[in-house]
Amino acid sequence: DENLMEYKFSRNVEILRKELEKDPDNSYYWFQLSQSYTAYNQLDNALEAIQKAYRIIKDKKYELDKHMYVYVHMAFVLFKSDKFNELERICEESIEVKDGYIDIYYFLGKAKMYLKKDSEAVKCYTKYLDIFEHPHKYSGKSDLSVTHHTICAVEDVYLDLTVLYSNAKDHERALR
Repeated sequence: DENLMEYKFSRNVEILRKELEKDPDNSYYWFQLSQSYTAYNQLDNALEAIQKAYRIIKDKKYELDKHMYVYVHMAFVLFKSDKFNELERICEESIEVKDGYIDIYYFLGKAKMYLKKDSEAVKCYTKYLDIFEHPHKYSGKSDLSVTHHTICAVEDVYLDLTVLYSNAKDHERALR
């Protein structure tokens, strides 16, 4: 029901905005606000909110590895916004903070591919597939604070790999 969705979106945003008036340095509220905007496809607002959450966790020197949900959501919003240079930077920073998140490798692969860094994209997608096939080896699988946006993107990864191998004239790998 469209009217119900509009009501819920407006209500949630209003509640979060009121809470942020009382506690403007609450990174979790900014994250939740960004998620609300993302769900309603207001990507500029979503990006602004998640960037505020990110700045808060960095400025307050929070334990970054306890806030991976901010990194993953920021990567998601940057990807949806076609901001591939920023996406590449935030994914690489995320990996330095705490490795093992499947979405980060998917989004980093996409960024590298769009930035014409094909061999680096292949490495990212290969890591994505390893995480997909062996999730028990990686910390990201047990982080319940993170939404896994790309867990069902395996076919998309294989398609991109086919294109990347084809571009590199590696037809044998492209056909696998």
